[in-house]
Amino acid sequence: MTLCYIGSVRPALFSLLLWIAPAGCSLLVSPSEVTDGARPDGPLDLRPADAPLEGAGAESVPLDVAGAEGWLDQAGPDACVPSCAGKTCGASDNCGGSCQSGSCPANETCVAGVCKDCTRWSLPLADKLSRVVVDGDGTAYVVGTSSNQVYLARVDGCGELLASTTHLPAGATSVTTLSLALHGNTVYVVGALVPASGGDPQDGYLGAFTKPSLASVGDVALVGSTSTDEVWDLVAAGGGLWLGGSKDMAGTRESWGLRAPISLGTACSIELGGVGLGRGVNATGGHVYFAGAASGKGLLARYNETDCSAVPCALCQPGWSATFEAGTPYTEFRDLVVSGTLAYVAGYASASATDLYAGVFRVNLTTSKIEATYNWNPTSDYDLFFDIASDGGALYVVGIQGSNTSDPRGTVHRLSSTTLTKTWSIVAGAGDTKAYYSVALTADGGVLLAGGLASGKGILRRCTAAGSCP
Repeated sequence: MTLCYIGSVRPALFSLLLWIAPAGCSLLVSPSEVTDGARPDGPLDLRPADAPLEGAGAESVPLDVAGAEGWLDQAGPDACVPSCAGKTCGASDNCGGSCQSGSCPANETCVAGVCKDCTRWSLPLADKLSRVVVDGDGTAYVVGTSSNQVYLARVDGCGELLASTTHLPAGATSVTTLSLALHGNTVYVVGALVPASGGDPQDGYLGAFTKPSLASVGDVALVGSTSTDEVWDLVAAGGGLWLGGSKDMAGTRESWGLRAPISLGTACSIELGGVGLGRGVNATGGHVYFAGAASGKGLLARYNETDCSAVPCALCQPGWSATFEAGTPYTEFRDLVVSGTLAYVAGYASASATDLYAGVFRVNLTTSKIEATYNWNPTSDYDLFFDIASDGGALYVVGIQGSNTSDPRGTVHRLSSTTLTKTWSIVAGAGDTKAYYSVALTADGGVLLAGGLASGKGILRRCTAAGSCP
């Protein structure tokens, strides 16, 4: 293994870069990688047309964030967040206020003096919402993009907006955020940013915000190459952050995994699958799982949550990985949930050279085989699943019908985890929701959907487990 140190002139967030290559200072790439233009929902090309291609790339980035340990991962309660679960008019909101006198109709709750159906609601928010996560107190956190900035919000169980913020990292001209994770008192978000003139055309992005105020407390540029780098998902596990994304090496996309401490110290690259993409990340049972694509096949990789924490960085290999061909010439795994020795994976695969079908694949992690598949292919175009969640007995998966058409429509499906048969599904009507990118489940039986409307606004919806949506 060769350690290659590369210096570059960058804004304040950028410093000496450490590039770890398995053989010398160049990486072998395969010509079989699916091109950006042919890949659905491809890499985020945020750079302006005349952006310079200068600057140095790296696979690990020493992150110099002053005073990080003082404000990250602090334990303690959030500021008072009223809970509306089970409230009737006249009840206290636990913050010193009360609803109007009287009572609401059945299935409705009094929220700030207004009767509301808290089992089903719809809340327009940013330009596009990419991920929703539910905290232990029932508060939902959503991340997306507003114009060229990070958009972050928190919403209570009745769909009331509690706080929101927009943020443009210093030294960046634009940023797109794709996912978030909660750890202690901190909200971490990831995506991609375009640095100021003189930097790479696009880098990965990692940011930290406090829960109560959603105030920004740290921004990090993650540089994997001199071209387009992006981070798609992350999870907090084993005392650190695990990130999955992709980078551009010599014009070929490569899967890109990283591990960073919660204090935003040095982020180290880890090995995923070579040529391809890193997508969803999940943690359970002391393991961290990555989903993605490698050389046109679906990719799964597994680490122990205590792996890959050494500093200085050393290239860290997965304890187990496998590729799966559900369609030819292309299969991509987007996200997964794991139960024991089984992984339930959402993604898509080729039905033909020009037709992708959405799929949920049940993978046996012991035999590295796909045991069962739920296929959904209502059009002859691109039908895609992006995210999946489980309540233990059922699976909820979201995506898009006809992503490459003039009338894309968001969709949500509920499946039996035993048989992978459909209980119900909903496809948005024309001119309504163009995509659902994320799904999360609440402790009281709600199904939260985050995505984008045809109007250009983002949307957060709460449906019931029985498939009733507003």
